[in-house]
Amino acid sequence: MSLNISRRKVDFFINMDSPENEKFCEMTRRSCEDDRIDTLPLRDRRAAREVETRRRAQWDGEQALGQASPGMALLVR
Repeated sequence: MSLNISRRKVDFFINMDSPENEKFCEMTRRSCEDDRIDTLPLRDRRAAREVETRRRAQWDGEQALGQASPGMALLVR
C-alpha cells in the first residue's frame, strides 16, 4: 500500500494473515483500479472493466469458499 505524505510516496506491507486486512487491501486495490480504468481512453475502458469484473468475481468466489491465500503479501501501488 502506498501513502503520499508531504509529496513523498511511502510503501508499506500489511499482514495478510488477517481476513480484515486482506479485505481492506482488496477494496483499496479495487478503488485504485477503478481510478486507473477511468483514466484510460474510451476505446479501452470496456475491455479493462470486463477484465476487472472477472477478477473481482474470482476473488469474491474464493472468499466465499474460504480459499483465499493466507499470508499472501500484497503491495498496492
